[in-house]
Amino acid sequence: MYAPNSIIITKEANGNITVTNEGQPFTLLSQSFLTKQLNSVIIRGTDDSIIEFFVSEVLKVVNDAVSPSEVFINDADTLFNELNDFFFFNAVGNVIPSGALCSVEIIQTLNGGNNTVTHNIGGQVIGFNVLDGTDFVQTEGNIIDNNNFNVFLSGGSITNAKIIFIYIK
Repeated sequence: MYAPNSIIITKEANGNITVTNEGQPFTLLSQSFLTKQLNSVIIRGTDDSIIEFFVSEVLKVVNDAVSPSEVFINDADTLFNELNDFFFFNAVGNVIPSGALCSVEIIQTLNGGNNTVTHNIGGQVIGFNVLDGTDFVQTEGNIIDNNNFNVFLSGGSITNAKIIFIYIK
C-alpha cells in the first residue's frame, strides 16, 4: 500500500498516463481496463499487469490532455468515473472486452425473503455483496437469468441497500 494522499494520476497532453507517488513517477498502459471496488480501482493492463489504487492513497487526478482539470479524490465512484471517462477511454473505445472481470452497483430496497434484483449486465455473475450503508449484510443469492438475480434477506428490510455484483463480461 501507498501512503495516504501520496498519489497523483496525470493524463499528459500527449495522452500518456503518469502516476507520481512521493516524487517517484511511473507510467500506466493506456490500453488498460478498470474495475471499481468498494474502496479502490483496479487497473489491469493488456500485458496482464495489475495495480490497485485505494481511495485513501490517491490525492487527485489531473487531466492535461483535453481540457486541463484537477479533481481531488474522496471516494471510489469519483476515482473510477474520472479514470474511466477521461484517462483510459481512448484506448479501449469505451467497450469492455469479452472475458473482462467487472463490477456493478445497484441500489434497491430489500425486504425479508426473496428479492429480485434486475441488473441487466448480460454476463455471468460470479459473486455479490450486500451493504446497508457501509455495513456488509449476510444474505444468500442465486442467478435467475442473465439480467436478474435473487437476493434472500433472512429478515427485516434495508432501504437503499447497495448490491454489488462481480461478473464476467
